[in-house]
Amino acid sequence: MKNRWDESEIGDAGPLEQLVYQSRLVGAEESLVLWGGGNNSIKRTGVDPMGNTIDVMDVKGSGSD
Repeated sequence: MKNRWDESEIGDAGPLEQLVYQSRLVGAEESLVLWGGGNNSIKRTGVDPMGNTIDVMDVKGSGSD
């Protein structure tokens, strides 16, 4: 598999933008995915509305629908 990651495309993007970029790259590689579905996720540290630091899992849903 060819490494398609391009730092100039992602620049100084945050974790969520990087997740979307990664998801698009993986989804474009037909040998890695099944048509019609799948999710990508990232675990990170976030801040809740009260200002507390919390563990967060962001999920980027994907699929044909």
